[in-house]
Amino acid sequence: MMQLEKFNNYLFNKGMSYNTIQAYINDILLYCKNCNIETKGDITEKSIKEYIDNMKNAGVSDSKINRTVSSIRSFLEFLNIDYISIKNPVINRKSEKKTPVILDRNEIVNFLSIPEGNTYKSLRDKLILEMMYYTGIKVSELIELRINDINFEIGTVIIKSENDRIIPINIQLLDKLKKYIQMFKAEQTSNDLLFTNLRGSKLTRQGIWKIVSYYSDKSDINKIITPNTLRHTFATHLIDNGADLKYVKSLLGFSDKSSASRYIDYLKDKYSVGYLE
Repeated sequence: MMQLEKFNNYLFNKGMSYNTIQAYINDILLYCKNCNIETKGDITEKSIKEYIDNMKNAGVSDSKINRTVSSIRSFLEFLNIDYISIKNPVINRKSEKKTPVILDRNEIVNFLSIPEGNTYKSLRDKLILEMMYYTGIKVSELIELRINDINFEIGTVIIKSENDRIIPINIQLLDKLKKYIQMFKAEQTSNDLLFTNLRGSKLTRQGIWKIVSYYSDKSDINKIITPNTLRHTFATHLIDNGADLKYVKSLLGFSDKSSASRYIDYLKDKYSVGYLE
């Protein structure tokens, strides 16, 4: 299909996650296939409306229809088509809630044990997975971490982002970080990034998603594991161990109610508590 590789790069440069980009690409492929779209000129308001109507009549979920509309809007924006107006047919209807993917204790132990060895890649990957689970850090924050953000004396990491915060790190993870830095970072002078790609350059969001996806595929866990899965699991396990919801919210960097992701509703239902206020 026309220009999909460029559309992929366009979405990536907008900061979308790897999984979201793939979903958008698939949405556009399906639209083009079903409506015989081969060139930019084939795209019409009528074809889009009919395609969305067919999705509704086929019983496709509201959330998927909403996403398809967003995908097509982004594609039109990418193609610089501003004369087609798309109305979302379910914009005022409440989309179905999705239960977040949470790993249980055994699953997270098994997943974190998959990367093995003392090569740079294996040790780096293991620490990336463990940092996401043990701190709840976002991908955008992870790729910006510097060596000096780790305080080995008191066992914390400083997350410098829109909502700066200090998160405790357990002693086992600290020891692994020390070993990793001594083995691979002690003599590095090009940059002070904690994690880099195999060329020594800054990792990308898409790169982190690919790392998690790679080990998800290697696991025998019958769940789709993403960076968000590790973040959700971090929060859920803290609550399971008696942590206060407001404390968990602060660790995750939520500044207001609207920032709380879907799993907060899941936690609210699971523990019969009020919303994070």
